Amino acid sequence: MNYLKILHFLLIGCVLLSCKNDAHKTTEISDSNTSGSEKFEYTNDLASETSPYLLQHAHNPVNWKPWSDNAFEIAKENNQLIVLSIGYSSCHWCHVMEEESFEDLQVAKLMNENFISIKVDREERPDVDMIYQTALELVNGSGGWPLNAILLPTGKPVYLGTYHDKTSWQAILAKFSNEYQNNPKQLAEYAELLTQGVQEVYMSAATDSNETINRELIQSSVLKISKQWDRTWGGHQSNQKFVMPSELNFLLDYAIIANDADVRNHIKQTLDNIILGGIHDQIGGGFFRYTTDSQWRIPHFEKMLYDNAQILSLYSKAYRVFKDPVYKEVLESTLEFLNSEMKTGQGGYVSAIDADVEGEEGAYYYWTAKELKEILGSDYQTFAQFYGITPEYEIDGKYLPFMKTSVIDFSTTQKISASDLQKKLKTWTSDLLKKRRTRVQPRKDDKIITSWNALLVKGYVDAYMALGDKRNLQDAKNAFDFLIQNNYKHKKL
Repeated sequence: MNYLKILHFLLIGCVLLSCKNDAHKTTEISDSNTSGSEKFEYTNDLASETSPYLLQHAHNPVNWKPWSDNAFEIAKENNQLIVLSIGYSSCHWCHVMEEESFEDLQVAKLMNENFISIKVDREERPDVDMIYQTALELVNGSGGWPLNAILLPTGKPVYLGTYHDKTSWQAILAKFSNEYQNNPKQLAEYAELLTQGVQEVYMSAATDSNETINRELIQSSVLKISKQWDRTWGGHQSNQKFVMPSELNFLLDYAIIANDADVRNHIKQTLDNIILGGIHDQIGGGFFRYTTDSQWRIPHFEKMLYDNAQILSLYSKAYRVFKDPVYKEVLESTLEFLNSEMKTGQGGYVSAIDADVEGEEGAYYYWTAKELKEILGSDYQTFAQFYGITPEYEIDGKYLPFMKTSVIDFSTTQKISASDLQKKLKTWTSDLLKKRRTRVQPRKDDKIITSWNALLVKGYVDAYMALGDKRNLQDAKNAFDFLIQNNYKHKKL
């Protein structure tokens, strides 16, 4: 698709050109309604939505509208471009861009006077998100959130990007507003090319789905994936690490069926390093979305239900294969986390736990050395050695516990038995978790997403198959019953 490369170049060129902001003063929307005891100066059309993410933006000075036919009709009637911004409630960089740009009166003025602005919760409308993520990947090589696009009134994109700081976002808005006024035909041509590219992707996917699955295809796929492996830390060679449970599940199946020792070793190395790292919440159980380093150590702190549900299935299968008691411990702590932190009183499971607390990412999970000493007392030195509480791992005066080595390896080099260390670990994590829960809690996105809860039903069944604990089977039944009673209407999910 050479024309897409040309398009990408042209779009970047448009943004980099100098621009002049001639926007007029926006009409402010005042609101006398209150939320509890709080009064808001601005209220937009998102105030009547139910999505936690959309409600977070309901009092921005930007005149946001939800995704609807009406929003597009207004854009067509007014002959205005559309700003489409897609995110989700626990997305850190979505919060950052809101604070920097969407709460800023100068930016809001530019958006309100020149665009129809639409906000989408990607968890509420995955169909919309999928289309524009595909377009973003075509021009940028990768996707992500927040996704910020500029569309023609028809919905066809002329610009796609992710997070932008205030200055670059203003430049993009001003430039495309000017281009639409002066070169509408050229923008329409760009949009048509990109739309054709997205359509080609879906046509190609439909064609590929008809390809016969055979031994040679699977082996060539594994070989292709293996070239990306990090042979030291597991996972892929990258400065960001995602667990990618679907891929690991596939590889584990392949290792067993093909009796492939190399793949099997890679899986074991990956799963072990994930458990040791900061991506695994050492204190409260469960797993964060991804890490911002190659060693699984520094996570991006949101916790997603779909990640934890699939990771539950992954380690259940791995425990059945490798019989590693550490995997059993991880399963039990993850099960405890899911039931204590993500389960609602009605029986469904929330979609996400926010990365931020009061605007600071990861604040809920970090510790100062002083706090740890006060809680752990004479055990502090042993804890610090085991969990990496040393100057080389300090971040702005705080620490995130991670396991520098396994329990067995640590006990062989220290004057403590593995069984005694295990007992201490349980006491330490219990005491620290109790203290952590006294802090301001991260927000939870309380949407009950059918497909993500269904993944958890499978996770509970897989955990039951691995551990033989009937409580896991009952949890699966309860979650399934919740979906049938609440998310299944008129024979439709």
